[in-house]
Amino acid sequence: MQDVTQFTAARDELRQAGWHVGMAIVRDDVSVAGTDFQQRRRGVAGTVLVHKIIGAAAAQGMSVDKLQRLADQLLPEIKTIGFSSSGAVIPGHSNPSFKLPENTISYGVGIHGEPGYHEEPFQSSEMLAHELVNKLQINFHWRADDHFAVLVDSLGGTTAMETLVFANDVRQLLSLAGVHVDFAKVGTFLSSNGMHGLSLSLLHLVDPSWLQLLQAPVQTPSWPQA
Repeated sequence: MQDVTQFTAARDELRQAGWHVGMAIVRDDVSVAGTDFQQRRRGVAGTVLVHKIIGAAAAQGMSVDKLQRLADQLLPEIKTIGFSSSGAVIPGHSNPSFKLPENTISYGVGIHGEPGYHEEPFQSSEMLAHELVNKLQINFHWRADDHFAVLVDSLGGTTAMETLVFANDVRQLLSLAGVHVDFAKVGTFLSSNGMHGLSLSLLHLVDPSWLQLLQAPVQTPSWPQA
Protein backbone atom coordinates (compact mmCIF):
# COMPACT_ATOMS: atom_id res chain seq x y z
CA MET A 1 0.00 0.00 0.00
CA GLN A 2 3.00 2.29 0.46
CA ASP A 3 3.52 2.32 -3.32
CA VAL A 4 -0.10 3.37 -3.86
CA THR A 5 0.24 6.16 -1.31
CA GLN A 6 3.39 7.51 -2.95
CA PHE A 7 2.04 7.38 -6.50
CA THR A 8 -1.24 8.96 -5.44
CA ALA A 9 0.69 11.83 -3.88
CA ALA A 10 2.75 12.18 -7.09
CA ARG A 11 -0.42 12.26 -9.21
CA ASP A 12 -1.96 14.94 -7.00
CA GLU A 13 1.22 17.03 -7.15
CA LEU A 14 1.30 16.83 -10.94
CA ARG A 15 -2.36 17.82 -11.19
CA GLN A 16 -1.75 20.80 -8.93
CA ALA A 17 1.09 21.81 -11.24
CA GLY A 18 -1.31 21.79 -14.19
CA TRP A 19 -0.54 18.40 -15.72
CA HIS A 20 -3.37 16.21 -17.01
CA VAL A 21 -2.58 12.72 -15.71
CA GLY A 22 -4.38 9.47 -14.98
CA MET A 23 -3.63 6.61 -12.62
CA ALA A 24 -4.11 2.86 -12.73
CA ILE A 25 -3.66 0.60 -9.69
CA VAL A 26 -3.02 -3.00 -10.75
CA ARG A 27 -4.27 -5.66 -8.31
CA ASP A 28 -3.91 -8.80 -10.39
CA ASP A 29 -2.59 -11.16 -7.69
CA VAL A 30 -5.39 -13.63 -6.88
CA SER A 31 -3.51 -15.48 -4.15
CA VAL A 32 -5.32 -13.27 -1.61
CA ALA A 33 -8.79 -14.78 -1.43
CA GLY A 34 -12.12 -13.15 -0.71
CA THR A 35 -13.73 -9.89 -1.81
CA ASP A 36 -12.90 -8.31 1.57
CA PHE A 37 -9.23 -8.40 0.59
CA GLN A 38 -9.52 -6.72 -2.81
CA GLN A 39 -7.70 -3.60 -1.60
CA ARG A 40 -4.81 -5.74 -0.35
CA ARG A 41 -4.22 -7.56 -3.60
CA ARG A 42 -0.78 -6.92 -5.00
CA GLY A 43 0.21 -5.79 -8.43
CA VAL A 44 2.46 -8.46 -9.92
CA ALA A 45 3.37 -9.60 -13.44
CA GLY A 46 0.02 -8.60 -14.92
CA THR A 47 1.34 -5.06 -14.62
CA VAL A 48 3.54 -5.83 -17.63
CA LEU A 49 0.48 -6.45 -19.81
CA VAL A 50 -1.02 -3.15 -18.65
CA HIS A 51 2.20 -1.32 -19.52
CA LYS A 52 2.31 -2.89 -22.99
CA ILE A 53 -1.31 -2.15 -23.89
CA ILE A 54 -1.46 1.36 -22.44
CA GLY A 55 1.95 2.18 -23.90
CA ALA A 56 0.94 1.04 -27.38
CA ALA A 57 -2.31 3.02 -27.20
CA ALA A 58 -0.42 6.14 -26.06
CA ALA A 59 2.07 5.72 -28.91
CA GLN A 60 -0.88 5.70 -31.31
CA GLY A 61 -2.03 9.06 -29.95
CA MET A 62 -4.81 8.10 -27.55
CA SER A 63 -5.75 10.91 -25.13
CA VAL A 64 -5.17 10.71 -21.39
CA ASP A 65 -8.90 10.41 -20.70
CA LYS A 66 -9.26 7.53 -23.15
CA LEU A 67 -6.13 5.87 -21.73
CA GLN A 68 -7.69 6.08 -18.28
CA ARG A 69 -10.90 4.43 -19.52
CA LEU A 70 -8.85 1.75 -21.26
CA ALA A 71 -6.93 1.03 -18.04
CA ASP A 72 -10.17 0.88 -16.03
CA GLN A 73 -11.54 -1.71 -18.48
CA LEU A 74 -8.33 -3.74 -18.51
CA LEU A 75 -7.64 -4.07 -14.81
CA PRO A 76 -10.55 -6.40 -13.84
CA GLU A 77 -9.67 -8.73 -16.72
CA ILE A 78 -6.06 -9.46 -15.66
CA LYS A 79 -5.26 -12.05 -13.00
CA THR A 80 -1.96 -13.57 -11.87
CA ILE A 81 -0.70 -16.23 -9.48
CA GLY A 82 2.80 -17.56 -8.93
CA PHE A 83 4.94 -20.05 -7.02
CA SER A 84 8.53 -20.32 -5.86
CA SER A 85 10.94 -22.73 -4.21
CA SER A 86 13.03 -19.95 -2.64
CA GLY A 87 12.73 -16.39 -1.41
CA ALA A 88 14.21 -13.28 -2.96
CA VAL A 89 17.45 -11.73 -1.76
CA ILE A 90 16.65 -8.17 -0.72
CA PRO A 91 19.51 -5.74 -1.55
CA GLY A 92 21.55 -5.10 1.58
CA HIS A 93 20.59 -8.44 3.13
CA SER A 94 22.56 -11.68 3.00
CA ASN A 95 19.67 -14.09 3.59
CA PRO A 96 16.63 -14.70 1.36
CA SER A 97 13.27 -13.27 2.37
CA PHE A 98 12.03 -16.74 3.30
CA LYS A 99 13.38 -20.29 3.30
CA LEU A 100 11.64 -23.51 2.32
CA PRO A 101 12.58 -27.13 2.93
CA GLU A 102 14.33 -28.79 0.01
CA ASN A 103 12.06 -29.66 -2.95
CA THR A 104 9.18 -27.62 -1.50
CA ILE A 105 6.97 -25.19 -3.43
CA SER A 106 5.19 -22.16 -2.01
CA TYR A 107 2.13 -20.95 -3.96
CA GLY A 108 1.13 -17.30 -4.03
CA VAL A 109 4.51 -15.71 -3.35
CA GLY A 110 4.94 -11.96 -3.89
CA ILE A 111 7.53 -10.24 -6.06
CA HIS A 112 9.01 -8.48 -3.02
CA GLY A 113 9.74 -11.79 -1.37
CA GLU A 114 6.46 -12.26 0.53
CA PRO A 115 5.74 -15.93 1.38
CA GLY A 116 2.79 -17.69 -0.21
CA TYR A 117 -0.52 -19.17 0.92
CA HIS A 118 0.28 -22.89 0.66
CA GLU A 119 3.35 -25.13 0.69
CA GLU A 120 3.72 -28.66 -0.63
CA PRO A 121 6.44 -30.96 -1.96
CA PHE A 122 7.39 -30.43 -5.59
CA GLN A 123 5.97 -33.15 -7.85
CA SER A 124 6.10 -31.98 -11.46
CA SER A 125 5.69 -28.99 -13.75
CA GLU A 126 2.30 -30.37 -14.76
CA MET A 127 1.06 -30.34 -11.16
CA LEU A 128 2.28 -26.75 -10.74
CA ALA A 129 0.39 -25.77 -13.88
CA HIS A 130 -2.75 -27.54 -12.60
CA GLU A 131 -2.68 -25.57 -9.34
CA LEU A 132 -2.26 -22.19 -11.04
CA VAL A 133 -4.69 -22.79 -13.90
CA ASN A 134 -7.36 -24.07 -11.50
CA LYS A 135 -6.91 -21.05 -9.24
CA LEU A 136 -7.27 -18.70 -12.22
CA GLN A 137 -10.31 -20.57 -13.53
CA ILE A 138 -12.03 -20.08 -10.17
CA ASN A 139 -11.42 -16.34 -10.46
CA PHE A 140 -12.33 -15.96 -14.14
CA HIS A 141 -15.18 -18.52 -14.35
CA TRP A 142 -14.22 -18.86 -18.00
CA ARG A 143 -16.26 -20.74 -20.57
CA ALA A 144 -15.23 -22.69 -23.64
CA ASP A 145 -14.35 -20.40 -26.55
CA ASP A 146 -13.28 -17.51 -24.31
CA HIS A 147 -10.14 -15.75 -25.58
CA PHE A 148 -7.05 -15.03 -23.49
CA ALA A 149 -3.54 -13.62 -23.57
CA VAL A 150 -1.00 -15.58 -21.51
CA LEU A 151 2.15 -14.31 -19.81
CA VAL A 152 4.52 -16.81 -18.16
CA ASP A 153 7.09 -14.88 -16.14
CA SER A 154 10.31 -16.16 -14.58
CA LEU A 155 10.84 -14.61 -11.16
CA GLY A 156 14.57 -14.40 -11.82
CA GLY A 157 16.18 -17.69 -10.81
CA THR A 158 14.33 -20.06 -13.16
CA THR A 159 16.02 -21.43 -16.26
CA ALA A 160 14.65 -20.89 -19.75
CA MET A 161 14.00 -24.63 -20.16
CA GLU A 162 12.02 -24.85 -16.90
CA THR A 163 9.98 -21.82 -17.94
CA LEU A 164 9.20 -23.23 -21.37
CA VAL A 165 8.24 -26.66 -20.00
CA PHE A 166 5.80 -25.02 -17.58
CA ALA A 167 4.40 -22.76 -20.32
CA ASN A 168 3.75 -25.84 -22.49
CA ASP A 169 1.89 -27.54 -19.61
CA VAL A 170 -0.25 -24.40 -19.19
CA ARG A 171 -1.09 -24.30 -22.89
CA GLN A 172 -2.19 -27.93 -22.85
CA LEU A 173 -4.46 -27.38 -19.83
CA LEU A 174 -6.05 -24.30 -21.40
CA SER A 175 -6.58 -26.22 -24.62
CA LEU A 176 -8.33 -29.00 -22.71
CA ALA A 177 -10.55 -26.34 -21.11
CA GLY A 178 -11.58 -25.19 -24.58
CA VAL A 179 -10.30 -21.63 -24.24
CA HIS A 180 -8.36 -19.88 -26.99
CA VAL A 181 -4.87 -18.50 -26.42
CA ASP A 182 -4.57 -15.66 -28.93
CA PHE A 183 -1.33 -14.27 -27.53
CA ALA A 184 1.48 -15.71 -25.40
CA LYS A 185 4.77 -14.42 -24.02
CA VAL A 186 7.27 -16.50 -22.07
CA GLY A 187 10.39 -15.11 -20.40
CA THR A 188 11.68 -12.86 -17.64
CA PHE A 189 9.58 -9.69 -17.49
CA LEU A 190 9.11 -8.90 -13.78
CA SER A 191 11.74 -10.58 -11.63
CA SER A 192 12.51 -10.76 -7.91
CA ASN A 193 16.30 -10.92 -7.51
CA GLY A 194 17.09 -14.58 -7.74
CA MET A 195 13.75 -16.06 -6.69
CA HIS A 196 13.44 -19.54 -8.20
CA GLY A 197 9.84 -19.54 -9.37
CA LEU A 198 7.32 -18.56 -12.01
CA SER A 199 4.07 -16.67 -12.31
CA LEU A 200 1.16 -17.13 -14.69
CA SER A 201 -0.88 -14.13 -15.85
CA LEU A 202 -4.04 -14.33 -17.94
CA LEU A 203 -5.78 -11.44 -19.67
CA HIS A 204 -9.36 -12.07 -20.76
CA LEU A 205 -9.50 -10.52 -24.23
CA VAL A 206 -13.01 -9.11 -24.06
CA ASP A 207 -12.06 -6.38 -26.56
CA PRO A 208 -10.32 -7.40 -29.84
CA SER A 209 -8.40 -4.11 -29.89
CA TRP A 210 -6.43 -5.24 -26.83
CA LEU A 211 -4.88 -8.04 -28.86
CA GLN A 212 -3.81 -5.55 -31.55
CA LEU A 213 -2.16 -3.38 -28.90
CA LEU A 214 -0.34 -6.40 -27.44
CA GLN A 215 0.93 -7.25 -30.91
CA ALA A 216 2.03 -3.69 -31.72
CA PRO A 217 5.81 -3.54 -32.29
CA VAL A 218 7.98 -2.09 -29.55
CA GLN A 219 11.75 -1.74 -29.24
CA THR A 220 12.82 -3.20 -25.91
CA PRO A 221 15.05 -6.19 -25.12
CA SER A 222 12.58 -7.52 -22.52
CA TRP A 223 9.71 -7.83 -25.03
CA PRO A 224 11.10 -9.75 -28.01
CA GLN A 225 8.95 -9.70 -31.09
CA ALA A 226 7.40 -13.00 -32.16
